[in-house]
Amino acid sequence: MDESCINLSVIESKDMESREGINANKGLARQRQPNLPQELLKSLAARLAASKEANCREHILVILKSQETFPIEAIDVLESMPIDDRFAFSPWAKHMHWNEDILMSKFTSSKEKDRFAITITEYLSRARSAVPHIILMHCVSLIHADGEIAPDADNALSTNPYLAEDILHDLIRSINDPHRRNKELVVLVAAGQNALSESSIEVLFQHIDPFGKLSSKEWTDWLKVRQEMSFEERIPCYVKDGHLHVKTSEGSLNVDIRHPDQQRKLREAIQTLNEETDEILGDDFDILGFPG
Repeated sequence: MDESCINLSVIESKDMESREGINANKGLARQRQPNLPQELLKSLAARLAASKEANCREHILVILKSQETFPIEAIDVLESMPIDDRFAFSPWAKHMHWNEDILMSKFTSSKEKDRFAITITEYLSRARSAVPHIILMHCVSLIHADGEIAPDADNALSTNPYLAEDILHDLIRSINDPHRRNKELVVLVAAGQNALSESSIEVLFQHIDPFGKLSSKEWTDWLKVRQEMSFEERIPCYVKDGHLHVKTSEGSLNVDIRHPDQQRKLREAIQTLNEETDEILGDDFDILGFPG
């Protein structure tokens, strides 16, 4: 790691393990402090501009995002750097004075439009802010392309429960394409919507069993979106009488999981999420209390 980044939070110690613990603890402490001294923020901004090491840059950007005020030097650095990924975009969106025209200008000039479109969609959707239509349609095009980044675009769109009808129509009609591979990605977006037109519902149920054909990986992605939403609102999610019940502020969803194969895939998905959550929280955390 870049030595200048290490110096932000490491206190010299003869014991390597102790030093790493201090580094982590002080780094986390700084991330939680919203009013760090302006001189320190200037120093962080200078190191951000000079560093090429990804972990160091991400660490600094997380700290900058948490700040209430910014020195002009830090603003200048944010203004001049690419903001394609979520680490860079979050502090930029929080601290810069921007509008849709400025955002679209950044998007148009970006060398990483696919990743940037996903970042913008996810950030603004979670903030309950309007996402430019062009950027939403770019995410739709990524799903249509069926590439490696398609699941990320799908997750981003799934955070927005109020997608425009023309966007949903464009997505859902693609189910009719016999060459389309990842039809389940469309279903995941549709499942998170506050409302669907009758024609959209008819297409969905005519061409695909919305949840019966999901793989363990796709169940994991679907549950992960709901888990992330639960950080902002209470979302009851439980299994009862052979059905998975999910309740959000936008409505309720009951999924029939009585088929043994369906239960197996859902168990695998829940186990995966439990393991990922254990790594973060450091203790046992049962996602749904799914019966053994």
